[in-house]
Amino acid sequence: MFKNRVIAVVVAALLAVAGAILVFIYASNAEQRALEGVELRPVLVVTEFVPAGTVAADLGTSVAVQELPALSVAEGTVSSVEQLGDRVASADLLPGEQVFDARFVAADDSDASVPEGTQQLSFSLPTQRAVGGTVQSGDLVGVFVSIATAEGLPSTQLLLDGVQVLRVQGGMSDDGAEVTETVTVTLAVTAEQARSIVYSLEYGSVWLTEQPEDLDDTVSGELTREGLAQ
Repeated sequence: MFKNRVIAVVVAALLAVAGAILVFIYASNAEQRALEGVELRPVLVVTEFVPAGTVAADLGTSVAVQELPALSVAEGTVSSVEQLGDRVASADLLPGEQVFDARFVAADDSDASVPEGTQQLSFSLPTQRAVGGTVQSGDLVGVFVSIATAEGLPSTQLLLDGVQVLRVQGGMSDDGAEVTETVTVTLAVTAEQARSIVYSLEYGSVWLTEQPEDLDDTVSGELTREGLAQ
C-alpha cells in the first residue's frame, strides 16, 4: 500500500511538471503567433540609470537597442547612440525609458549654473501646469499656487517670481510633439522658497509660468471666489 502511494505521488509530480512545460511551450508559441506580421522597429532603451550631464559617447552599456512593435515606439526616439552625436543628457534617464533625441543638448546648454546662495529643488508637474512642457534650462518662471486660505476657502496667489530653471526632464520634443505626461523641473531656490514650494506641493496645486527677463508684471495677495467678481 505504501509503495503504491509513493508511485502515485511521483506520477502526480511528473504530470505537474509535464503540464507546466506544456503551458510554457503553448505560451511561447502564442507569443510568437501574436508577433507574426507585427512591424518591429529598433529603439534605444535605457538599461541602467544615466545621470544628467552624461556624454552620449559614454553611455556604453547603460543603453541598448531593442526591437519593439512600431506602435509602442514613441515619437522623437533614437535607434543608435551615434544619432546623439557629442551631446549630453539634459536630465536623468531612468531604466526602461526609451531614449529621446530632445533629452540631449549641446554640452554648453546641458545645465544652467546654480546661483550663489541658492539650492536645487526638483518636483514633477503635469505637462499643462509647466507651460505645456516647453520650459527649458535657463528659463525664468513664476510659481503660482492654489490652496485653501486660513478660513478654508480656495484661493490662488503668485508664490514666487523670476525663479531660475536649472534642469528639465520630460516635456515636449523640439518638433512640438508631447513625449511625456509629466515634467520634472529643477529650480534654483533659497531655503525659504524651497519650503514654500514644498508646502504648496503637499497641500495645494502648483502651476508654472514662463517669464521673460524684462517682465514687469506682478500681482500680490490672494484671489478667492469673491475676488473673481471684482
